[in-house]
Amino acid sequence: MIRRGTALPALGSLLDRSLVQIAEASDARTYDRRTINEVADVWDNNTFPLFHAATARTSIGRERRARAALIWMADFGPERRSRMVEQAAAAGHRPADPAS
Repeated sequence: MIRRGTALPALGSLLDRSLVQIAEASDARTYDRRTINEVADVWDNNTFPLFHAATARTSIGRERRARAALIWMADFGPERRSRMVEQAAAAGHRPADPAS
């Protein structure tokens, strides 16, 4: 999904984008429950993999764990993967094949 060497920053950027999306969808006048639920659902079981990746002892370990987390997150179906690719691109990360 992300070029080699950039998995952890991409994972962090996805979380940052999610917070922005939730904040925008939470506006009192245009409250968008569906968007909030969809975005929050992505992180429901993925915060542990994010912190697991971020706390690895070596940069190689952090990259390996972050890549595994991104692949696992994207493996919940084509809609989830498409959303992740879109949000990674919006955050400035160039999507690539997750297996590369």
